[in-house]
Amino acid sequence: MFNKLYAYSQKIYYTAIFYSLLFFTKISRADGLPQAPQDSNFANGDYIKGIKDYAFEVINVVILVLAAAAFIGYGYAVVVKFLEAKKHKEWGEFGLVAVIGAGVVVIVIILANIAMQYFGG
Repeated sequence: MFNKLYAYSQKIYYTAIFYSLLFFTKISRADGLPQAPQDSNFANGDYIKGIKDYAFEVINVVILVLAAAAFIGYGYAVVVKFLEAKKHKEWGEFGLVAVIGAGVVVIVIILANIAMQYFGG
């Protein structure tokens, strides 16, 4: 009988903790945090301009992700070639991959900046 009573009291205890945490998180607000800017284009009824602004932001994020992927791919290739060169004691291919890969990453970053300027209007 005491085991059932103990189990029931534990259930009530955890339920009370859950609901009190839920209550206190509803009360606390993030008043000190900055507010997200409201897009005035949608408020003014200019939906096309608002959609263009959001599309511009999405394109910028995609361009940055592509540049980051190029950098990560370069790092992966250099590490793989380094380990291979260390094992076989042939450093020529490692140097070639490092130099050409760095050049490709620089070109990708330059093209990403040009693309951002182009889509920026």
